Amino acid sequence: HRPSTLARPSPLPHRIPSPLQSFDGLGQDAIVFLAATVAVVPICKKLDLSPVLGFLAAGVVLGPYGLKGLKDLSDLDTLGEIGILFLLFEQGLELTVERLQSLFKFAFGLGTLQVLLTTAAFCAVPFLGGSAILETVFGASHELVEIGKLDEAFVIGAALALSSSAFVLKILQEKGQLGSPTGRAALGVLLLQDIAVVPLLVLLPIVELQNTVATAAADATAAAPPQDLATLFGTAMGGLTALLAFGYIGLPKIFNAVAGARSSETFIALCLLTVAAAGSFTKTIGLSDTLGAFIAGILLAETNYRTQVEADIQPFRGILLGLFFVTTGASVDLPLLGQEWPTALGVLIGLISIKAVITGGLATRFGLSNADAVRTGLLLSGGGEFAFVVLNLAKNLEVLPFEQTKLLSGVVVVSMALTPALSSFGDKAADYLDEKELREKSKSKWRKNRVEGGATQMALAGGGAGAGA
Repeated sequence: HRPSTLARPSPLPHRIPSPLQSFDGLGQDAIVFLAATVAVVPICKKLDLSPVLGFLAAGVVLGPYGLKGLKDLSDLDTLGEIGILFLLFEQGLELTVERLQSLFKFAFGLGTLQVLLTTAAFCAVPFLGGSAILETVFGASHELVEIGKLDEAFVIGAALALSSSAFVLKILQEKGQLGSPTGRAALGVLLLQDIAVVPLLVLLPIVELQNTVATAAADATAAAPPQDLATLFGTAMGGLTALLAFGYIGLPKIFNAVAGARSSETFIALCLLTVAAAGSFTKTIGLSDTLGAFIAGILLAETNYRTQVEADIQPFRGILLGLFFVTTGASVDLPLLGQEWPTALGVLIGLISIKAVITGGLATRFGLSNADAVRTGLLLSGGGEFAFVVLNLAKNLEVLPFEQTKLLSGVVVVSMALTPALSSFGDKAADYLDEKELREKSKSKWRKNRVEGGATQMALAGGGAGAGA
């Protein structure tokens, strides 16, 4: 008996994906990014440039406003935000007691004043005619530069007050100035800026949530409960206290247990879990996930595993941060910058000049010479990576108009790219001041010697006349 071929079931479709199908699942954008990463880092090292600038430039070129190599940034943007978590986590790891003590004067003295005064200055500029100047002198549209709320001005001021650790540290290392007065002052200011981001990450979501509640209550013709802000703040502080308590008591024990297993894979997984869990927890209590990552880094900074954690997360941090900067560069609206280039130029001039004047002026109050103060002011006058963190948070909370956020991001990118040139200009200005001061000292010494020499001759002449008599 021959079985009927009609009764044979149809073959099942092939369900095992091929490697190429797996890459298709990641999307073309992921492949383009990986190719850009392979190209960017060697090219930047060849040209002696910061990889941050390379990733930003790659994003601008490959983004939707460039060659359109990156078409859908939603998935890459999510991974890029994870890169921000690792950036904050690493900053927390570097915040050791020893580092704080070594840079105490410059961090908590110069750095505190620099952050407060530059934030206040940028916050006040729109209300003191800054927006009007951009409209009349640079031809800016009213909608693009209008700032009517204090929280909008504060976010802009806080974002622009921050400088680029990646560019500044590289420049100081290349010039061998890390131990110089300029280097120590710059490191102190950058350290305080890293710390200053934390209260912003805490307060901004709370204030915006309170504003949302108040707006909703007003729309419902009812008064907003006065205890809302206090309740939100109390919940946040209680959650942070619990996180810190668990971190100091429970986290070291968990790391001890995992380290005892001597499994590098498990240890890396625990590092990733610590960052993700801390970020998820702070987001649950109404704060930003980046704050949780920063606190996780602080909790591990004084443990015996700090060095190992830094080494293990380095590859993940590098790739994910590269994603963040590529997506940031891709979000730069080139048509907007091209159309509004006078406005962007005006904002850029204001950013650099205000920061340079305030930072340099303060530096002289902390023992730096005029030349070193000029170097420090211009070195720190550009924007920084954390500006993107603040602007990204503001975008998610809908604090700033979309067009303003794009314009500011573009200006920050340009200012970061100008950091090496600003540093070189600062060196030339400082050399000029040193030479001028040296000439003045030489003239003063020559005049003093001439006066003393004249007095000596007069004394000798008087003595000789007396002897002759």
